[in-house]
Amino acid sequence: MWGLWFFPLVALSFCAGLAAAVVWYLLRAVAGKRPKAPVAVAVAVAAPFGCAALPFLAFALLAAVSPLFEKSDTQLYEEIFGHEPALGEDRMLCNDFGSGTDRHIFMRAEPTTEERQKMLATPPLRASEFTLNEFEALGTRHGFTWWISTDPKSIDHCKSARIREAHGFRGWREFRVAECLEGGADFPADTNTRYVYIAASGRL
Repeated sequence: MWGLWFFPLVALSFCAGLAAAVVWYLLRAVAGKRPKAPVAVAVAVAAPFGCAALPFLAFALLAAVSPLFEKSDTQLYEEIFGHEPALGEDRMLCNDFGSGTDRHIFMRAEPTTEERQKMLATPPLRASEFTLNEFEALGTRHGFTWWISTDPKSIDHCKSARIREAHGFRGWREFRVAECLEGGADFPADTNTRYVYIAASGRL
């Protein structure tokens, strides 16, 4: 999506550099100091390509600095649940964006049975009418490659899931949990759980 504005920005920067080179040449000519051919060619090449490179430099700088301001998975867990994580950060994967009413946090966790019980003890979860396909769409629409999947070929394939919700929990407008059951719906709800997926959206 960012390509819709980034590449036009590069083209615009190139044109701005070319225009600057033309203006520079004309001003020198009017002043009676017409630049020599090698200098004119160097400026004509350097100005537009130099300006076109600026968006790339800015993008690289932003990519290098942004991790310093991003929250860790542990901090995102605490933002979702309001307490310290029940499991190690090496078994959590989070993605967040937006703020306020447009705040979204998506998380995949691989807890033990004890950790899962502790993690899900706080929110007042109740059965949800959300289907597995609908829950899958929450993450896939954002391009997540690690989100719950109904594709048998995916590493995140989930044959069956117990989906619950707790809208309003800690001010989240929408709060849903999907527990992937490795053995499918035939197994007891409290056993054979693999990944747990959390989708928290919108601050009230």
